[in-house]
Amino acid sequence: MPSADAAVRIARVLGVSAEYLITGSKTAETKGSSHFSPEIRHMARTVENLKPDNQRIVQLFVETLKKHEDSQLDT
Repeated sequence: MPSADAAVRIARVLGVSAEYLITGSKTAETKGSSHFSPEIRHMARTVENLKPDNQRIVQLFVETLKKHEDSQLDT
């Protein structure tokens, strides 16, 4: 189980709520929002099962990849 801080950061990167990341249940806030592809849901479940240190590595990788993509759009 990721720490609350790690769960919030991972959820933010994946575009889901921390509750959804941990429980798989949508909150009232996320119900009606866009549905995630099976691939994204699978990735979230896989990350959930990693050790906290490895979850942090995944988070940093995704954030770095997003920054790289964003910088490519700026050019």
